[in-house]
Amino acid sequence: MISQATTAGTAKNAANVWGISHVWQSPTLPTRRSQRRLLTDPILASLTLSACEVKVLVPQPEPRWLYPVLDKLQHVSRLAENWDSYGGQAPSDESVYTALAVLSRILRDESSAPALVPLSEGGVQVEWHGDGEELEIRIGANGEISAFRFDERVGRGEEIDQVTLSDLSRLLALTGNR
Repeated sequence: MISQATTAGTAKNAANVWGISHVWQSPTLPTRRSQRRLLTDPILASLTLSACEVKVLVPQPEPRWLYPVLDKLQHVSRLAENWDSYGGQAPSDESVYTALAVLSRILRDESSAPALVPLSEGGVQVEWHGDGEELEIRIGANGEISAFRFDERVGRGEEIDQVTLSDLSRLLALTGNR
């Protein structure tokens, strides 16, 4: 979990220490993990996007959702224009980075990995479906965040718009901290 993402540096909360940073430059060869000296040392994972390299400093123990999310984000970030044969735009680096930043703040270490779906206008949607509940977090091409939750058991849904990375409190309330 991350309490505050920055473009460089480390964020802290009581449970974990995460650092997510990105450098807007030509990416280097992708690496999944860097070498570490002790088993308790944080892991440095990376995500290579078209215009930047995202570095993620992961505390121990590793969250079980992390590598499935990084793999899927890497996959959607490599989609070409017209990926859906209907003129779909490739997900932007901003949307992929924002998706990772949001997930690192709202998920617990033991949370299950969400489905990650590219959006035709260049964004990414993060989804959980099950037990009569649906939760969808939509991240637009410019990093704008909105969410929708529907509970079939009570037949009620809730939607929020204009969520920011600097204030995810409404999103956390909606998600119930997955």
